[in-house]
Amino acid sequence: MCPGGIFINQTSNPEWWRILLRGDVSDNIDFQSRDSGGTAAATTSTAYTANAWHHVCGVEISSTSRAVYLNGGGKGTNTTSRSPAGTNSVRAGLSVNGTTRQFPVNGRFAEFAVWNTNLNDSEVLSLAHGVCPIRIRTSNLQIYLPIFGSSSPETDYSGGVRNFTVTGSLPQADHARVAPPFGFDM
Repeated sequence: MCPGGIFINQTSNPEWWRILLRGDVSDNIDFQSRDSGGTAAATTSTAYTANAWHHVCGVEISSTSRAVYLNGGGKGTNTTSRSPAGTNSVRAGLSVNGTTRQFPVNGRFAEFAVWNTNLNDSEVLSLAHGVCPIRIRTSNLQIYLPIFGSSSPETDYSGGVRNFTVTGSLPQADHARVAPPFGFDM
């Protein structure tokens, strides 16, 4: 299997941030930043396993500080200076180079969210424990897609109206355990 993950980039520019799942059975996860000087990666200290739900989070604190988490722990960090610029595209599950699709994920996504601020360790742990993204720094939440796989486009519940178009078919599956956004706790 090719590596796959979540990509935030500019379609005409090779600068990006991405969360990269590098294998198909069990491997560590990278959160990478790329600019004209090259790529820098923070790598989790623990590995994910196949056929199980996992929470993955990448946080870009500054151009010289990034972190990646697996299930709220396994934190890996990197301090190489990288400053991607001009990003205008978000993809989950594959990357696109021109018209060529690359790095498809062999798995399922649920609860995809992007903030325009840094989350701290306790907020990442809360998300890993099933707190709905709408309950974490609501005013900074830029994209929130539960990804139920029942329609296209998938609705963005952040209020930013950045709906995602589904390419191909999404098989229905049990959803990851996440508390409802309002009124109930797990």
